[in-house]
Order: sequence, then C-alpha cells, then structure tokens
Amino acid sequence: MNSTTTSPVVSTLRQCLDFQLWFNGPNFRRVLVIYQTTLVTYLGLPVSLIGIATSIVSLVLFLRDHLTPHTTRHLLLTMSIADAVFLLSSLLYLQTMNFCGRSCRRIAYLLPVSTLVNIFEMLRNWTVVLICIERYIITCHPLRSKRWLSLPRTNKSIAICVIATVLARIPFMVYVTLESYGATFASTTHLLKQIHSTIDAVLVTLLPLFIIVVCSLRIYRCIQDSEMLHRMVVVVAASHSASTRRRLKYRSNSVKVTRVLLVVIVVFTILMLPLVPVNILAFEQFFPGATCHVLIGRQIVDPLAVLGSILHSMANFLIYVICWQKYRRILLTICRGTNRNRQSFGRSSTFCSNDGVMSRSFISK
Repeated sequence: MNSTTTSPVVSTLRQCLDFQLWFNGPNFRRVLVIYQTTLVTYLGLPVSLIGIATSIVSLVLFLRDHLTPHTTRHLLLTMSIADAVFLLSSLLYLQTMNFCGRSCRRIAYLLPVSTLVNIFEMLRNWTVVLICIERYIITCHPLRSKRWLSLPRTNKSIAICVIATVLARIPFMVYVTLESYGATFASTTHLLKQIHSTIDAVLVTLLPLFIIVVCSLRIYRCIQDSEMLHRMVVVVAASHSASTRRRLKYRSNSVKVTRVLLVVIVVFTILMLPLVPVNILAFEQFFPGATCHVLIGRQIVDPLAVLGSILHSMANFLIYVICWQKYRRILLTICRGTNRNRQSFGRSSTFCSNDGVMSRSFISK
C-alpha cells in the first residue's frame, strides 16, 4: 500500500491542485481533501471496524467447521487472520495519517503499524492466489488433486508466502526508517522507494491478478464441462450402486464450493483494479515531467484503491454467510450460545450437502 508521496513531486503537485474548479468556485485542493477524507475516514473507518469484527467471526466459523477439506479450511483461516490484522493496522495508520498528515510520521508506533499494513496486505493477496490455485487443481485435475494437495503441502505453501512476504517488505522497512532522518540518506531512500514501488506493482497487484484471472477462466470452463457431464450421467447414476452415487454427489458438491470461492476471487479482482493505475504511477521514473493530469489522477484513484482493499477484507464474511448455508447454521448456533445444534450439524452429510450456492449470487458476479 503506497501511503507516501515522494518529495520531488510535492511542490509540483501543490501547484497542480491550486486552481478553482470553475469561476469563483471551490479550490480543487479543498475538494480533493473532502473527497479523500470521505473515502478513507467516513467510509473507510466504519468498513474497517465492521471488517475486523467479521474477520474474527469468520475465524470462529472456520474453526468450528469440520466438513470443509482441511487444505481449504487452513487457507481460509490464514486469510481471515490476514484480513483482521490488515484491517486493524490500516485503521490505526490511515486514520492517524489522515488527521495529522506528514507531521505524524514521527509518532513511534506508525513505523511498525505501516509495516504490518504492507506485510498483511501482500499476504492476504497471495492467500487468495493459493485458494485460486487449489480450486483450479480440484476442479480441473480431480484425479491428481489428492496426490498434489495435502495438508503438509498447504501449510508449507502458506509458510513460504509468509516468509516471502516479510522478505519482500524489507526495502519498505528500511525506507521508512531512513526517511525519518530527512535528507541525510536521500539517495538511498530514493532507491528504496523505487524498489518498494516495483514490489507493490508487480508482487502485490499485477502478478496476483494475472494468476487469478488465468486460473479463474480455466475453473469456469471446467465447471461448465463438469456440469454438462453431470447432466449426462445423472440418469445413468440412478441405476448405479450407492458408492457411485456418493462419488457423483461429492463431485457436485466440490463444484458448489468452488463457485462460492470463485465469488470471493471475482470480488477480490474487481476491488483490486484501482491498485493497477496507482502502482503503475508509483514508479519513480513516471513522475519527472509528469503532467498535472497524471498527478491529479493518482490523487483521485489512490483513495479508491485504499477503500477497495479494505472493502475486500470485509466482503469475504458476507460472501461466506450468504452463499454457504452451513456457515449460516454455525453462526446461528453461536448467536444462540449453545452447542445443541453443533452435534447434529457435525453428523450431517459428509459430502457437505449444505454447501449449495445461491445461483443468482454467483451469476450476478
């Protein structure tokens, strides 16, 4: 998440913003401040608070869910933790910076908080990529999925993502540390800012979106082929043995689970789109001689990207509860404060027959 403006363009940006929208109209800089405050604070603050609460509830739901495959459940647990930490740290950082501005960077806690924002945003994005790859393997390579997918491999993939994310954020940590010394390390901070912007553009936005789009298109095609095949054999299955019918039912349920997770992936892709122009313009070489239209454009898109990233972390819970009946039942059990229904739910169909997705919810996405 790019939250700072590079010093070489500060004076140029101020000149670009210092004009009236129309004759005797409001100053554009004042309008831009109101626009940014509305998106980041008036909308972002309640969304962050709701998102923190829903991420914690999602964590509880996944811990109580013993029917979803362990690999998928561990990925969803990881994403819920990443969502909660990202929303909390971004809440502390963005609201402080929005009210205090650049003078607040001397506050001691902002350095670790801004680091957490960048680390867990990147971790969340790559967790979505892992979920997409897992669904691609299960949907398009069902015979090999049991050999390729296992809990140890999933945990190893999550660990690799965590370690790689921390390593990728080292330039940012050094950058924000040296920035507090002013012009003493100007050339070094300039280089580190370029490296951080490159990492943000490639590893946080462009590469995850590319992998997700490619895998999602393949998943959608495989789902269409699977449904066509299912309709062809459903009549034949009526005369088959009970074990054959159970395998067909399991296959159908796998498609339903994949559809729900595809909704998560599609929402993620849509909400992350504003980050593409933001991160492209964040490259240092784009700014020398940049026109006011380019600089103003980034100031307009940047708050949208921040709000979109926050919205995605909040939207996941709503997708789970709306599209998965079993999570609605677990949530109802939690609200009632009783384990009475938990045992009956745990003894329900081992093929997760309650994992059906509302068709209109999927089609509308």
